[in-house]
Amino acid sequence: TTQCRRCLVVDLMLPRKLEEDNWRVRVATVHLESNQPEASNAQQRAAQLRAMLPRLRAEPFGAEVACGPDVLILAGDFNFCGTCAEENSLISDDPLVVDAWL
Repeated sequence: TTQCRRCLVVDLMLPRKLEEDNWRVRVATVHLESNQPEASNAQQRAAQLRAMLPRLRAEPFGAEVACGPDVLILAGDFNFCGTCAEENSLISDDPLVVDAWL
């Protein structure tokens, strides 16, 4: 991006109640590209999400585990317009995403 935006990620092993194995939880935080006076940057935010989400879901969970996480939490500043249906559809149309924006 023009402002060196990054996605910071931490992988956690959390105990499951009544089971022997653990939940593999991946938590990531982002600050997607913000609007500028001359451009909305909505296309760049869409590209950032398209690049991030598949990788966050699929990247192996640590050296010992060959699969991705059981749970993925992606938080941060998406810089979405709350009333722009086109932009919000980037996450609302994904059946694996629950939007908890308040």
